[in-house]
Amino acid sequence: MVTIFKSYGLWNLVEKGISVSDSKKKEAKTDEDTDVDADDNEKMAAIFMKDPKALGIIQNAVSDQIFPRIANADSAKMAWDLLYGEYHGGDQVRSVKLQNLRREFEYTRMCDDESLTGYLTRLNDLINQMKTFGETLSNERLVQKVLISLTKIYDPICLVIENTKCLESVELQEVLAILKSQEQRFDLHSSDVTERAFSSLTVSSKGQNRSYPQSNIRGNPSAITVIDLVIGLESVLFGKSVQKANCASQMEVTGNLFYANCAVAETKVNGDWYIDSGCSNHMTGNVDLLVDMNTNVARKVQMPTGVLVNVAGMGSLEIETNRGRKYIREVMYLPGLKENLLSIGQMDEHGYYLMFGGHMCCQYGKQHRERFPSGQAQRAGAPLELVHVDLCGPMRIESTGGNKYFMLLVDDATRMIWVYFLRFKSEALTCFQKFKAMTELQSGMKVKCVRSDRGGEFLSNEFKQYCDTEGIQRQLSISYTPQQNGVVERKNRTVIEMAKSMLHDKGMPYYMWAEAVHTAVYLLNRCPTKSLDSIIPFDAYSKRKPGIAHLKVFGSVCYVHTPSELRHRLEPKSIKGVFVGYAKCEKGYRVFDPISTRLILSRDVVFDENSSWDWERSTERYMSLPTYEFDTVDTPRSENTEHDTQGSSGLSPGILEEAA
Repeated sequence: MVTIFKSYGLWNLVEKGISVSDSKKKEAKTDEDTDVDADDNEKMAAIFMKDPKALGIIQNAVSDQIFPRIANADSAKMAWDLLYGEYHGGDQVRSVKLQNLRREFEYTRMCDDESLTGYLTRLNDLINQMKTFGETLSNERLVQKVLISLTKIYDPICLVIENTKCLESVELQEVLAILKSQEQRFDLHSSDVTERAFSSLTVSSKGQNRSYPQSNIRGNPSAITVIDLVIGLESVLFGKSVQKANCASQMEVTGNLFYANCAVAETKVNGDWYIDSGCSNHMTGNVDLLVDMNTNVARKVQMPTGVLVNVAGMGSLEIETNRGRKYIREVMYLPGLKENLLSIGQMDEHGYYLMFGGHMCCQYGKQHRERFPSGQAQRAGAPLELVHVDLCGPMRIESTGGNKYFMLLVDDATRMIWVYFLRFKSEALTCFQKFKAMTELQSGMKVKCVRSDRGGEFLSNEFKQYCDTEGIQRQLSISYTPQQNGVVERKNRTVIEMAKSMLHDKGMPYYMWAEAVHTAVYLLNRCPTKSLDSIIPFDAYSKRKPGIAHLKVFGSVCYVHTPSELRHRLEPKSIKGVFVGYAKCEKGYRVFDPISTRLILSRDVVFDENSSWDWERSTERYMSLPTYEFDTVDTPRSENTEHDTQGSSGLSPGILEEAA
């Protein structure tokens, strides 16, 4: 648009508007109505005619959806400022838009069904948008982006570019020219019909016919070996001794050409062909196998001995298939080459695909894991119908209660979470029994199915016998496949990350990890989740809305009121401590006193959420309280500690659960 305005000489008018001096000058001349020169009137009229002209250009350029936003603008500058303010905005808006463009640039990839030209156009549009917001990408960055974002069919040419060009100095246009020439080569062969290559193949040469039923190469079809392009790689001749593979490179203008050549002195040139996954072009040393020879080929190949050998010609290999005669084109003729090489990459370019006998060679070398379904799995219809369970640990540092593990249980239907802390993995069955008894009594429903990994704590005979006795169905994930138990695995990661964030935010010691995990579970149960369409798990499980007004910042400094019955007249009315969570069985807060190493449960707490306890230099000391305590639990620093610092939860030693 700026270019259009400049071409009409209107840009200054659009950018700055009609100057006040010109307007006043016109008004003065109109009032005087005397001695006004005709030429001056024409100039002033021309100035005032430019503004509607510029406004008309803007109105015609915008879409019907945008036009109402500038319909009331009475000058070109006003319309331009409205559009500029909306689409460019202030510094904050521009920063957000630029960040979105950067993200889109990083994730942009070429689609499988997209042409190279179309993808480069789409990428260039994105780069131009970033330039309008002041982001200019270097030539090296653009080259790297193009090479890593193309589809896999461009991998060979990208590899050649990366190995032959300096990415720091090569120009983007040079790289694009090479890629476009490769695209033209793809288009040249796009008309070839995809066939099952080498099925019932017969190689016809000049003056002789050699027939190999059901295979392209003599011998057992299951013995076909793919020769990979690796220097020193051993190749297996069909029924012959193992030979060493040599590597040669073709030296030409467009880059290097590599192929694996099994050079055996006693081997005579014949019609046997090696299927080579590393060879970039078909090659043969037997001219009798080729038809339609073209000797006008100016290329050279450097052999492993360093000798340069001229490519004597290029022809086509004629084969007989069940669907008629086919041709493998662009086969190079190299006099002196001992073996015949078929390039898998070139066959793929020509539209053929290869079938290896028994699929054994591909399975041994290239088998990969099957993709996991990306859609949403079938969900349980009622609470406790399916429970996901997983054990996390051991932690390097024991919690304040001496625990090293925690067990997470997630209800599939409501996404409600429960957590138990354990000293040993063998306590998993006890925790599950407590969970089952509590939840079934609360909800009036039965635990029907439990899904877990194949950890020893879940495969024990005791756990199995208990589930069999209670009629609970068990679902076990495959070994080394945590994706099959993804609900609790992902929730486990979320809980750990929340706990770490809370500890590091307030600089708390690591032995408080159990308190942080418990608080994270408490908060997750009161946060909307995408799995339930933004419904709160607590609400889905208990059918009532949870309160959130009492939530405070974990690890913040707080002051606990001391009842008058537990202090003397001159003693302070409050104790300074650290907020570490929410009580389970009581309606109050859990406060840890680092000085006396006690956990206090109280409802009378004043919070300073912006302050943190100095755990490294804690020099404060309080007067000794009476020997009696109020709602406190000793921490594991004492010998007789039985409970984790989870408050009076009413649970067995070291175990705490999140209640509904």
